[in-house]
Amino acid sequence: MPGAVEEGICAPAREIIRWAPGREGPAPGEDRALRLYVAEKPSVARDIARVLGVQGRGQGCIRGTDAVVTWCVGHLVSLAEPHEIDARWKGWSMAHLPMVPERFPLRALPEARDQWEVVRDLMRSREVSEVVNACDAGREGELIFRLCYELSGCGRPTRRLWISSMTDEAIRKGLAALRPGEDLDPLGDAARCRAEADWLVGLNATRALTVRGRQAGGRDSPLYSVGRVQTPTLAMLVAREREIRAFVARPFWVVKAVFEVEGGRYPAQWTGGEEGKGRLGSAEEAEALVRKVTGRVGHVEGVEREEQKVPPPLLFSLTSLQRTANRRHGLSAARTLEIAQALYERHKLVTYPRTDSSALASDQVPGLPRAVRAVGVGPYAPFVRQLLEPGPLPALGRRFVNDAEVSDHHAIIPTEVRPKLDALTPDERKVYDLVVRRFLGAFFPEARIERTRILTRVEDEPFETKGSRVVEAGWRAVAGFDEDEAPPRPARSRKGGAAARADEGDGDGPEDDEEARQLPEVREGEPSRVAEVDAQKRETRAPPRYTEARLLAAMEGAGQAMEEEELRRAMKDRGLGTPATRAAIIETLIRRDYVVRQKKLLVPTPRGEELIQVLPVPELKSPELTGGWEARLAEVERGRRSRAEFMGEIEDFTRGLVRAIATSPPPRAAAAPAAAPPPAPAEAPARRAARPRKAKATPPTAAVPAVPTPAPVAAPSPPAPSCAGTVGIGPCPLCDRGAVIRGRRGWGCSRWREGCRFVVWGELAGRTLAEDVVGSLIGEGRTP
Repeated sequence: MPGAVEEGICAPAREIIRWAPGREGPAPGEDRALRLYVAEKPSVARDIARVLGVQGRGQGCIRGTDAVVTWCVGHLVSLAEPHEIDARWKGWSMAHLPMVPERFPLRALPEARDQWEVVRDLMRSREVSEVVNACDAGREGELIFRLCYELSGCGRPTRRLWISSMTDEAIRKGLAALRPGEDLDPLGDAARCRAEADWLVGLNATRALTVRGRQAGGRDSPLYSVGRVQTPTLAMLVAREREIRAFVARPFWVVKAVFEVEGGRYPAQWTGGEEGKGRLGSAEEAEALVRKVTGRVGHVEGVEREEQKVPPPLLFSLTSLQRTANRRHGLSAARTLEIAQALYERHKLVTYPRTDSSALASDQVPGLPRAVRAVGVGPYAPFVRQLLEPGPLPALGRRFVNDAEVSDHHAIIPTEVRPKLDALTPDERKVYDLVVRRFLGAFFPEARIERTRILTRVEDEPFETKGSRVVEAGWRAVAGFDEDEAPPRPARSRKGGAAARADEGDGDGPEDDEEARQLPEVREGEPSRVAEVDAQKRETRAPPRYTEARLLAAMEGAGQAMEEEELRRAMKDRGLGTPATRAAIIETLIRRDYVVRQKKLLVPTPRGEELIQVLPVPELKSPELTGGWEARLAEVERGRRSRAEFMGEIEDFTRGLVRAIATSPPPRAAAAPAAAPPPAPAEAPARRAARPRKAKATPPTAAVPAVPTPAPVAAPSPPAPSCAGTVGIGPCPLCDRGAVIRGRRGWGCSRWREGCRFVVWGELAGRTLAEDVVGSLIGEGRTP
């Protein structure tokens, strides 16, 4: 072995596997039994190596005598691009659709090639006897590992490390209970099915709709990017925007009074009229009522007091954490996920964040006292003392510990690592604070709230007073009251209760929310004099636009109104997207100029509305497509449906959607494009051309979203096109509306006369670029 070079092994990996500390090296013909651990990220790899006692250093890995730990930095391998599978698919033509490969080849991502070569060569090494998949425990982690394993050609046995916490103890337990890799084959099949199905549907729908538009409107017709999750999400935003535009405010009047009794004063509102809403249709009616009761003495007709017990809110899933962080601190979903991931990987302070569970598994219970003790620092110390000083930690009930409610991972809770709060950034401190308070609150008793309702009648007109007071703070003293997560209190909304009204808007105008008031003592039958009374004009309100918190809730609950029970069950646990991908979906819609942020609001652009308007396949705009997929993918995960059967159904659906687009009327916008956010300025280096900058949103000036208008820019002339009438080798990655076409001196955007500055010269660094190289450049941002 010394002096020999194994074919295909890069130098850094070769040095790692040739020698091990404290050994002379293997005798000729001897195979060393090295176990290779493949983590998803470098930080996780370092934690695993530390627990294993592997301390050697190498490029792209950590080496030891009997183990090597490497990592994937996320995805290293992806499904091949269309032009890499079939040369006919370089150009966009309806004649070449649908694109349905017999098999899906894999390719290494160019931007991660260096690390891929390390992972590949270690997997190929004869000295590696077994490979452990230590990627994140879930569908996506399974996919990351299996794509690498397949492309490397590795045939070694595999095992699976499945953990939800990055503490040393959790890693040790996981390493002691490695699962055979084949036990996860159904999960791997489901992951691969989802990736290939998204490729088939997304790429074929995008190309078909774009080509159909350009057949009617020419090369200036826009690119229509379509996706199984992003398009239904955009459809929800567009539907809400249309509701807002169609809404016509209606005025109404309410009459409010202040009553005086022996014990003091209390406010009230007239509750007569239709359905007891207390609304009057004109100022004259309201003034007549004011005159009728002014200065009069009525009586207290009834006093109702009810004590309500409010249980602690559920523990955080990723989506509920993102919603709360957005509502309380204005953090975007993507930013919250980034922070939670840092708290999990770098600081080891929270458990695995990419979870859709709000409960704990029963095997977590023994470690809970240690986690409670660990967080007993700074502002949390008084609450921890309250829990631990009287005796054993209070037990959590089935609301919080329920194996049936835990899927791949349990809820997000603090770990047993004692935090150094000063070492956290301000944003990390905010998110960690949310997790700790929610966790501690689960051990505290229910909050007890006394609700009071006083009905006063004067001149036979009913007036109602609502108030509340805290009898026992319970968990609220720790976590604070969280309207969206706590059970809604009774309200006079038409349907859905207070929580639904908070998220969706009542569309019919404001009802007076119950306010916390210190009410005087009143007795039933007691005289009550009208001390003050006036009429107030109000207007019905349109439903609110989506914030990220509202949109995440809508994505999570998408499909719950489906008629088919099977689809509702499939969407119950996943909704649109997964907890780990919803933030990315929102950012994708913004990056593609389908949506803009206006402060905390998400508003569809005219371009986003245009896409939903012209899309002729209703399934692509509905969560039912995802619901059907998730129902069948769940069967694949459970081994009740084969991968081939699922993919056969997806291929049939893809052929059908291409036929539907090809035979439908062309997008109306192709002939008369709607106004859209302008393309972002071009980035100077050609190698970054595939990553256009995001257009900035401007503040809204009316119900219709404001669209930024740029100053004119002088665009350099690209290579003169020699095939102006063609679709080109792909869509322009800069403006997303033109096509990349061949010119005399290189490639440029078909919309260069309109100011698009995208250009790739035919010769770079003294080398002439071939068309497939340009295709790689515009598709991936770099050449091989």
